[in-house]
Amino acid sequence: MKKLPGVAIRFIATFVIAVLCISAVWMSAAALDRHESSLIPLFLGLAVAAIPAAAVASVFLLFFQMNRLFSSRLLGYPVVMIFALLVVCGPAIIIRLIDVPQAIVADVLPLSYRPVAAWFKEMARAPWPEFAASLASFAAFSTAFWGITRISRSRPIMGAFLAPNGALAVLYLFSVYLSGPADAAFSLAGLSLPRVWSTAVLAAASALALLLADALIARKPAGGRPRG
Repeated sequence: MKKLPGVAIRFIATFVIAVLCISAVWMSAAALDRHESSLIPLFLGLAVAAIPAAAVASVFLLFFQMNRLFSSRLLGYPVVMIFALLVVCGPAIIIRLIDVPQAIVADVLPLSYRPVAAWFKEMARAPWPEFAASLASFAAFSTAFWGITRISRSRPIMGAFLAPNGALAVLYLFSVYLSGPADAAFSLAGLSLPRVWSTAVLAAASALALLLADALIARKPAGGRPRG
């Protein structure tokens, strides 16, 4: 636990660097297609759009530190969840409280990522119940993938290869949850939920399924155990 402050600082630094790097890549692409009179609104718009992707990337990198720090899932998951909430909700609250000038950047973003970026921007200014449920479910969904970094007992390195695919899966699946076909699942069950709530329910249910899979399949974290 004494190492947590250092882990938190590195985690936040990783998140900030990820936002800057992702924004820079998208801004380079935008510079080729656009003739913006001011680059600041464009950069701010891209930075806001990059927050969900940067949060997921930071959380997945955090998993490997948690594997070395904790020997219990019950202790590790709440810590990862708190960190995930920090980088998801913190920027959203800032956007909510400060009127940041942002250019429209949807056409610059990857097609499959656009629903996620639009969702985050909308939820940052949504009523508090939707704000809390949506962002918490996204953080929980991202956090619940911790188990894939410990999927193999005999080949721990496998987690390093699976993690990038897992991060992409978080963003892709969440974009699917935001789509019409996901709403159809509730219609078949005779339920009619606003898309904000249906997405939150699907993300939370997926997180629970992943937690169960972790308990049944993945090995325990090895932190704190003697080596050699």
